[in-house]
Amino acid sequence: MASRYITVPGGTDLTAALGGTVSDGDSLYVTTGNDTLNTNVSYPSFTFPVVTVGGEFDGSFGDNTAYFEAQVTLFTLTGSARNVYIKGGSGTGIVAKCDLRPTRNDCNIVFGTGVFTAVEQRGGSLVAVSTADVNLYKLYSGTALLRGNTHNTPTIEMYGGTLVTERDFDTAVVNAGRLHVSKKTVTPATVTVKSGAMLDYRGGNLTNLYGEPEATLDLTKLSEPITITNCYLSEGCAPLATPGMVTVTNYFMSGDAKRFQA
Repeated sequence: MASRYITVPGGTDLTAALGGTVSDGDSLYVTTGNDTLNTNVSYPSFTFPVVTVGGEFDGSFGDNTAYFEAQVTLFTLTGSARNVYIKGGSGTGIVAKCDLRPTRNDCNIVFGTGVFTAVEQRGGSLVAVSTADVNLYKLYSGTALLRGNTHNTPTIEMYGGTLVTERDFDTAVVNAGRLHVSKKTVTPATVTVKSGAMLDYRGGNLTNLYGEPEATLDLTKLSEPITITNCYLSEGCAPLATPGMVTVTNYFMSGDAKRFQA
């Protein structure tokens, strides 16, 4: 259960760069070099308490044919890495917590197959492939795409940035930023859009929709009519829809709130 640091930069072999030995239970720190580490990056049966990609490392951690693969308790991304490709191992497949804080806006982050229990993103561009389960996702800045999945992402919290989701979810709270729901198969339970935030909704039926003052609810791009069971709208909220495309069962209005155009 040692801490392994990059001691031999200048190649593609992660194990060699970390000193030649990586064992189950070690913590890995990739903090120097500018290489594409895509050899010996797969440790499918190992569990690493900590994996950090940061410091002065500005290379690529894995690539689209060779993901870093393991169970990880805490994965941290800081610094100026160009690309990060990570997936869960063959054990539990769990990457328990991801703290993503790249310093370069064009940092490309890809989640492969696995279970990503809790993800916080502050910068960069994230793509979660269709076989990557994300249980709790928080976006503060940057962009993200959650590819379509038979599983859902139960909880989405946004504090900024732009998120496009092709997969279902239970609850989303858009405190700031822009949430784009791009598939009609998405049928969430509850979406809350706070003041100044924006929802671009092209999904299916929705149980609860909350629009606070100065929120934008754009449903003008629906491909077929939908039903919203409960719609809570505040004065100053902008509900937008093509006539005949949105049916609301129950409206709950405050002040001089506007309804979707019937």
